Amino acid sequence: MCPRCGFRAEGEAAFCARCGARIGGEPERRGSPRYVPPASSRTLPVNRLAAASIVLAVAWVWGIGSLLAVIYGTMAKRTIDRSRGRVGGGGIAVTAIVLGCVGLVCVPLVFLR
Repeated sequence: MCPRCGFRAEGEAAFCARCGARIGGEPERRGSPRYVPPASSRTLPVNRLAAASIVLAVAWVWGIGSLLAVIYGTMAKRTIDRSRGRVGGGGIAVTAIVLGCVGLVCVPLVFLR
């Protein structure tokens, strides 16, 4: 029986067929050469457009940065969604889009004073 998920293993299996956890014997240590971190803790490469869009959203640059942040953030979000989990940065892209929209709303307030 698997100690992690409770799946009943058939025969003398060393690893769980459902979650991959070690069933019997001494548990693997992090320093062992065969250690593979769980999928949830692996870091994904961040989309470069998402990174550029957040920089532009924060920089603002008289509204031009905000406009480019919305454009690049939207392009990055589409690319990330199409990557099927191979590329990260979706949260960064959404944040850049929101900050870019806020920056665009603030442009008339700054220039109409």
